[in-house]
Amino acid sequence: MITLSYYTVSGSTNAVCIDLAIMKLYFSYDQIVAYWTEDDGLIVADNIWSRTTGKHTAQLMKQPRARRVKANELESRLHNLMRRLIFAYNHLELMRIVEESNEKATK
Repeated sequence: MITLSYYTVSGSTNAVCIDLAIMKLYFSYDQIVAYWTEDDGLIVADNIWSRTTGKHTAQLMKQPRARRVKANELESRLHNLMRRLIFAYNHLELMRIVEESNEKATK
């Protein structure tokens, strides 16, 4: 299930978390400033945007296993993570097609 929540103590509507079960994406306004996966824990970008975003990322850094990285490293990590997810999805889709083909061939 996909859920949306606000992650700051004040409940700011500009600090949104999208929980995709296998990962969480944290936004400050329209910018992804952090993400969480079971393998990586919470990865938070250095603030290069604004004072308010700095408050949002400081709030995230209070969570266990939170680590700071440069903003361009966060972007690179997310890019690689998305590529792996798309590859895994495509692999599963290919396996489904092969299984369907095998079932039709045995009928």
